[in-house]
Amino acid sequence: MKYRKEKVTLLIYGEGGHKSEMKRLLTSIENNCNSNKYISIYENGAFLNEDTIQKNYEFPTMRDKYSKIKTILNIITGLFKIISLLFHIKRKYDVKIILSTGPGLTILPAYFFKIFQVKLIYIETDCRFTTKSFTGKLLYPISDKFYVPNQSLLKLYPKSEYCGRL
Repeated sequence: MKYRKEKVTLLIYGEGGHKSEMKRLLTSIENNCNSNKYISIYENGAFLNEDTIQKNYEFPTMRDKYSKIKTILNIITGLFKIISLLFHIKRKYDVKIILSTGPGLTILPAYFFKIFQVKLIYIETDCRFTTKSFTGKLLYPISDKFYVPNQSLLKLYPKSEYCGRL
């Protein structure tokens, strides 16, 4: 008998505003009677304690806002842990959708799961009005749905959809 993996939506968010945006988005989805099963990847202790999330995985922090050298070192040391965690998630779950509110830690999982035809829904961060985020630049081409919270971003991301602020 073949083991059937549980179908899940993978939530990816970071600390601060990204976490707040994900919390509001998840509340909105659940209020509309969606019975999805969720797992999450978060960084830097931004654990979202929600009953609807079955399992939370913490990624090591990659970006050091004050030092490019520390960022490079963090990427080198954290890369193997992250790749190992992504393979673990792939083995354990049938990830159908990735839903992200914008942190850079979304980049590697998004490209990894795209290999397996997982749909990506990306929401650009609320604080962007006139410029693209680094993550947005990299994920826009591979996103199945790309949402912007500010109408001014529709010019920068022509195939995106306006969703308003979360």
